[in-house]
Amino acid sequence: MNLIIPPQNGDPNDYSFGRIGVHNLVIACLPPGTTGVGPAAVVANNMSRNFSIKIGLMVGIGGGVPSKKSDIRLGDVAVSEPTGNHGGVVQWDFGKTEQGGEFRRTGMLNRPPEVLLHALQALKIRDVTDGIFLDKALETMATNKPRMVEEFDYQYQGAEEDQLFQSAYEHPAGDTCEDCDTKQVIERKPRKSTVPRVFYGNIASGNRVMKHGTARDEIGKKEGVICFEMEAAGLMNNFPCLMWQAYAAATAAAFARVFLGFVQKQEVIDTPVQYTIIPFPRNTDFISRDDIFKRIDKLLHSTTTYQTAALWGLGGCGKTQIALEYAYRWQNNTSGSIFWVRGDTEASFSQNYSEIATATGISLDLRGEDLLAAVKQWIEQLPNWLLILDNVDNLKIFKKIYSDQDGDQPQNPELLRFIPNKNGAILWTSRDNSIIGRLLDLSRGIEVQKMTDPEALKLFQTRSGRHQSEQPSDEERELLNILDSLPLAIAQAAAYMRLTRASVKYYVEMLKESEVEQSQLLDFEFSDIHRQSDMPNSVMKTWIISMKQIAQENPCAEQILNTVAFLDNQGLPFEVLCAAGGPGFSKRKVLEAAGRLVDYSFLQAQIILEDATPTYQEHRLVQFATRQALSKAQRNREFSSYALQIMTDLFPDGYR
Repeated sequence: MNLIIPPQNGDPNDYSFGRIGVHNLVIACLPPGTTGVGPAAVVANNMSRNFSIKIGLMVGIGGGVPSKKSDIRLGDVAVSEPTGNHGGVVQWDFGKTEQGGEFRRTGMLNRPPEVLLHALQALKIRDVTDGIFLDKALETMATNKPRMVEEFDYQYQGAEEDQLFQSAYEHPAGDTCEDCDTKQVIERKPRKSTVPRVFYGNIASGNRVMKHGTARDEIGKKEGVICFEMEAAGLMNNFPCLMWQAYAAATAAAFARVFLGFVQKQEVIDTPVQYTIIPFPRNTDFISRDDIFKRIDKLLHSTTTYQTAALWGLGGCGKTQIALEYAYRWQNNTSGSIFWVRGDTEASFSQNYSEIATATGISLDLRGEDLLAAVKQWIEQLPNWLLILDNVDNLKIFKKIYSDQDGDQPQNPELLRFIPNKNGAILWTSRDNSIIGRLLDLSRGIEVQKMTDPEALKLFQTRSGRHQSEQPSDEERELLNILDSLPLAIAQAAAYMRLTRASVKYYVEMLKESEVEQSQLLDFEFSDIHRQSDMPNSVMKTWIISMKQIAQENPCAEQILNTVAFLDNQGLPFEVLCAAGGPGFSKRKVLEAAGRLVDYSFLQAQIILEDATPTYQEHRLVQFATRQALSKAQRNREFSSYALQIMTDLFPDGYR
């Protein structure tokens, strides 16, 4: 059977279906013109959303790493097998550059499932004792699909076309080696048979194409790899082996066909399905914030009991990107299912639960709370899982919270009832610090603050495409200081400069030119495939959402925020906040309102003396965003005059 169905359910993949031995197959390819780990992950995620996948094989072409130990020739087959400290696949371009410019690869990818390792061991034994007859599989292909051989060269190309050049040799441009220097060819002992050989070990994979033989051999020796997995476009553009691609693809497919014959049906049946539902590809430009990941790992360390943690902080501080990177690290290091659910509204939460139900085969007849309850129960029965609950900023939709404005009427719909709490882990993200204590234990919170100076510099240089350096230029230092090392603001500035080709110096000058100019720059929306398309990508719009939420929840907090936007942002005494709140609010109300502003990271509180009230400071960009929001509402004069009046009343002789 070879059935092809069109895309559906928002899935752009084209699928082919078939059967080899006792196994049902579904096959998907990367779209033409796409390369790298990111697009491959998108294809795999879409596939896992639509089918109950038990095991997966990635079959394709790559660049061999010939060595004295592994005499790999064109058309041979490289099979990933865990060796040494690696799980079988090494993401060779994922890591960090340390002092001195040395690149250190970080993390490791997960091992293949046991059912495949058992089959591989059985195949290797057969290969040694009797052979696995790849030539027979290739003959079957030629018999069943003769056109592939006759017209498209899916056949052996001859030993005379298989030439290995010195690693340091730079090949001239071209699809073949007709113009290459034959003096650079390494003499190798002829093989007695043209049947492809199979080599087992680590395969190097990455987003960058391996272009140079010397670098290939260095990384191959260091990481112990036998092959670099590369997309066809990379091979065509950088290696003179175009004519071998078809045959290499054929031998890989032939091995996959033979290999599936060693995979036991019952072991596949007994293998639990692992679901991965993540809406974004991995961000290969992510700048690791190691201290935060260590704290997450400490809180979510157990894989046998239920654990929770929450990332909280100012909008734009990088919570979602940290959660996204953690999800992919968890996937690489743990056997289990991953789900990503938006928590910003009841509608988005319910929609994501519905998508989980569709992907996992939960009854589609269920609606409303019945569906939410069914998804919760289904996740809880999994042996191990991770749930990312992102953008949980309105806590009232998760748990009943009473306030003076509500009277005796609780908020609904109390979605906390539908959050799974067995056998897995949940990582929440929120702008509201009160998520700690209201939805999670007090010990489960991690504040995400601004980046360190080295992290901020690396993020800016990476996102803007600038030369990487350990020390910032004067212009870069000034820019990062103005943006206060806030990740979203940095990414926004880098995107603008990349789009307009503006220099850092010119961008800084525009920021300092006027508040109108600064507002337009900080309101710039940029495209980012690692963020929700319907969520704002500018710091201005991001904070205004939180300001509107505060205004609805706590009028006193809104009054304070609007007033202190026109004051010095450092060392604000509690008495100033009381005056800013106005005579209509008691000191208790002001203290509670200030607490909510601290929860949203709009204010920071500092207790200097144990028996004194706190002093406060405000992020200067938050002050600026508040003034811009007031300007659009034509209330700037109202609050600037009020701020001047209260300071005159409080400090008639001047404020020091």
